[in-house]
Amino acid sequence: MGKINRSLPPDANPQQYANLIRKNYNLGDVFYLDLWPLSWPQMMILDPGLATEVTQVRNLPKGAFIRNFLGPLLGTTAMVAVSGDEHKFYRGLFNHGFSTLNMLRHVPDMVEKTKIFVDILKDRSLQGAIFPMEEATSRLSFDIMGAVIFDTDFNSQRTDYILMTAFRELAHLLPTFLLERYLTNVNPFVRWRRRKLAQSIDGEIERLLRVRFNSEFGRKRRVDKQGAHIVDVGYKSWFKGDFAAKGDVVPVLDRSFLKTFTVQCKTFLLAGHDTSSSSVCYAYHLLSQHPEVLQKLRDEHNRILGTDIDDAPRLLKDQPALLQKLEYTMAVIKEVLRIYPPIGGSYRHGEKDVSLIYNGIPYPTYPFAVIIVGHAIMRDEKLFHEPLHFYPERYFATPPSPYFVPKDAWRAFERGPRNCIGEAMAVVQMKIILAMTVRSFDIRAAYEGEGPIIEGERMYQTLDVTAKPKDSMPARSKNEMQSDIMRTSRIGILIMIAIILLLWNPQYRSQYLYTANRKRYLSTANMKVIVAGLPRTATVSIKEALEHLDFAPSYHHITRPTRYDRIKESTEILACRDKKERQERLRKLFDGFESVLEHPAGPCLDDLLEMYPDVKVILSLRKNADVWLDSFYGCFCTTLGSSKKTMGPDLRSIHFRFLTLLIPGIKNTSNLHEAWLAQCNERWGINEASVDLYHAHNEWVRSIVPPERLLEFQPSMGWEPLCQFLGKDAKAIDIPFPRLNPREYLKGWINLAMLVGSVAWVGVFVLLIALMIFFYTNQTLEHLEGFESINLKLNMEEREILKDLKENSITWTLLVFLSYPTDELIATHNSSFIKRAPMGAWTQTFYDEFLLPAGELPLSSWWQIRTGTSYPGGSAQWGNGEAETYTSSTTNIVTTGDSSLMITPVYESGTGWTSGRIESLSSFMAKTGGKLYIEARLKLPSTALSSSVGLWYAFWALGTSFRTNGYNTWPACTEWDFFESINGAASISTTAHCGTITGGPCNEPTGQTASSGFSRGAWHILGFAVDRTNSNWQAQSLTWFVDGATVHTLTGSTVGNAADWSALAAADHYLVLNVAVGGGWPGQPNAATRGGSGTGMEIDYVGVWNSS
Repeated sequence: MGKINRSLPPDANPQQYANLIRKNYNLGDVFYLDLWPLSWPQMMILDPGLATEVTQVRNLPKGAFIRNFLGPLLGTTAMVAVSGDEHKFYRGLFNHGFSTLNMLRHVPDMVEKTKIFVDILKDRSLQGAIFPMEEATSRLSFDIMGAVIFDTDFNSQRTDYILMTAFRELAHLLPTFLLERYLTNVNPFVRWRRRKLAQSIDGEIERLLRVRFNSEFGRKRRVDKQGAHIVDVGYKSWFKGDFAAKGDVVPVLDRSFLKTFTVQCKTFLLAGHDTSSSSVCYAYHLLSQHPEVLQKLRDEHNRILGTDIDDAPRLLKDQPALLQKLEYTMAVIKEVLRIYPPIGGSYRHGEKDVSLIYNGIPYPTYPFAVIIVGHAIMRDEKLFHEPLHFYPERYFATPPSPYFVPKDAWRAFERGPRNCIGEAMAVVQMKIILAMTVRSFDIRAAYEGEGPIIEGERMYQTLDVTAKPKDSMPARSKNEMQSDIMRTSRIGILIMIAIILLLWNPQYRSQYLYTANRKRYLSTANMKVIVAGLPRTATVSIKEALEHLDFAPSYHHITRPTRYDRIKESTEILACRDKKERQERLRKLFDGFESVLEHPAGPCLDDLLEMYPDVKVILSLRKNADVWLDSFYGCFCTTLGSSKKTMGPDLRSIHFRFLTLLIPGIKNTSNLHEAWLAQCNERWGINEASVDLYHAHNEWVRSIVPPERLLEFQPSMGWEPLCQFLGKDAKAIDIPFPRLNPREYLKGWINLAMLVGSVAWVGVFVLLIALMIFFYTNQTLEHLEGFESINLKLNMEEREILKDLKENSITWTLLVFLSYPTDELIATHNSSFIKRAPMGAWTQTFYDEFLLPAGELPLSSWWQIRTGTSYPGGSAQWGNGEAETYTSSTTNIVTTGDSSLMITPVYESGTGWTSGRIESLSSFMAKTGGKLYIEARLKLPSTALSSSVGLWYAFWALGTSFRTNGYNTWPACTEWDFFESINGAASISTTAHCGTITGGPCNEPTGQTASSGFSRGAWHILGFAVDRTNSNWQAQSLTWFVDGATVHTLTGSTVGNAADWSALAAADHYLVLNVAVGGGWPGQPNAATRGGSGTGMEIDYVGVWNSS
């Protein structure tokens, strides 16, 4: 596991492990993992037949693992976590609501929500900025879920709806790797925060359930045939029918009902919006990489929905059944879900006396967690030809096509009685979103700089409850329906009109600028009341009173769950010295709130009065300044040596800030406190909470607010003055004025923060020590693994002990290693391995020494094995008239066990020639002003010339545009041949290809080439450098090296064309290693040509470096 883990980025989704374990250790399609004490012992199922037996024939129950993992988020009685009759009951309540027919009835609602998403994409396209696509699609999916489940407008795409924000924060607090699961479970702050968020979610869902139940529609208790909402279907199932026909019998929403429905609705909201939102991101990404698929998708939409894109929403609303005709769209969705499954498998628990038979061998299921690894099944080359290739056409293939998909192999939603209940909803959503966006927008991932990759992709799947795209898929959107010329013309006309108006009349210019600026801030304003008193002036009580008077929502930092991002934004607003920027940020922070209290409202009152000229101001007061000061010091100590009765350190002090540094959000609160006092010092020369500060602030408020719009208020005054000031009827209020005092809450919060901070720092130190031990033991293991290749004097018994230690115990390996003369061993070991990185300031971009056991294929996370006789849709016989068929068999491509890879051509009577070809999943380029260096150490066989006719050995690279443009763009895609050797000759060719297929700047089809001597049967180091450090492209160069000596140089001036040179020297290229047989250049093999053992090309390592 450690080796697999090191081959992946630290945030990679664990669903990828099973496939890599199977490949790296040749374990077959069923194996066991013992992860004690981190997890249950596991039985991994990677065979669709066995998966079907587990999920459909035997339907093994869910295990405790799922309940433990999802319990904090959904509850232990969630439909996805229970089994047997309990699961049947919960699923039976809602089954009808999730049917395809019912989902089609909700298409009008889904279309309306997607229209908002389209408008947002248009705005993003105009801005041209990078934005998190997964957040945008999550908000869209959440809005759709609100409409379909509750018949409610969540408005998540325009506002921060509490369910949306709380769900996402709660998901982020769940563990993302095994060790973290134990750390978070003992972290009191995380447990407290999760509980508070869960309470907020449960409370809001219960409110939605009551509102729906008590609505006019709910009282009728009939399911609308035009679109049954999920909770209505559940109501009917729970209460067994139509209560309107049963006289005066009125059902009651008891606790059992509310608990059941709340837990299941949480499940629907989480799983439903997660699946669709992430999958839409993956679809955009894959479509951007495969323009031929995107064009076919657009063609289908034009054919089914018409060429008028703006009319598509109306057509879908009027004829939802058209979605069922989008067959190619469905194939695209299936292929997206295959490559990027949102849930990588199904988790069951084995039962006694239940064994699974595989290849005639019984495998017991008890006491294991039985895991159906759909991710690995859908990447199995035996089931999906070229599994990493995005090819929707495979779902239309029939036998004997290699792309034919066997039964039960596609398992994105799993199968059997426990398949995903929301499958139809997810598919309908995705069809609508794609149908309304892919013809109008070009959406591409926009990861900046270098970063970790998996299978050649920066956008890989991370764990955030489900499999989410890395960093929420930063993306750019381009509106292809909007003409750049028209857009520029419109902007130019508006600018000209504005200039003419401003220059025509200076008086109008002044009035225009004032009006425009004022409208800018009032365009979305709905603020009616500002409470401008200092903290600890009963603001929480006043907040409750204002909300009771319908001045809601109300902005206050004490609102739960606390939004730490708003506290951070408030701090930055107080520190901002640019008035225009400060007011813009205030507008965004307070957008949607009718009343605002505390920071930054009070300190920025002058800005708010200018932005909202009709707002009313309440100056909240205490009985006198001393009472306020005592209350303030009771919660926030401002001086360590203060004689006031306080609870501890200054929120601004280095002690408090350091102690709580590791706690999310606490630092923001401390920063806000510091920023406020800094502003007070700048405004009045007072930098501590004091009687002078109390009076100075209140006098400042009185001086800037017109008397008719100002109310000085204390809660002891009751409802009458407040209602009179706000135009409300005090007589209509039948409850006492709220008297809330969060002092104890705030004290407890600060005490808890310091406690959790102390525990967190202890945990950090323990973790650092553990990491040091782990790193040292892994370094030890690397040295131990090299002992067998050096002359270390160990007897056979010691070697057996060493082998056992390497396989079973990191701790004992460390002890044994420490018992030897460490420095001497390390020096001896390093002397047997020469570091071959180029000289100078370089960063290693890629490096593979093929450190795998003998008999393995190269790592699938780094290399793609090409098979067959052509690329998909490419020229036959690889475009060269070659005779071989490339395979993924270890007969042709295999690790030697001696840190090298062997590629061997083989001839068999009846089947002909087979060989091997691998391509790097990553691509490489020299950045502007930089250098790229590629190197490999390899050896060619020393076979006789007579037996080598037609054999073609090569190490080379192709421009990535060859992959993305349909494998038919040679030589415009450009090619670097680091070496080619044909017919057993003791020489090699080094070549560059570019331009046109005949003649052109690279003299095609020969290319810009040179030859040099090359002894066979010996190791050689082949190097290749791209130098773009000169800003003049004509002075830039490509250079080939053999064993350190320059054998070929090509400059931009030789090519003579800037565009062709840019494609050759400034574009991404991927690496290729292969042995071809036959073709136009070497000629075809003859009867004397020999393949098999002794004719392979052996590769010691391949490395890529970029100048730092």
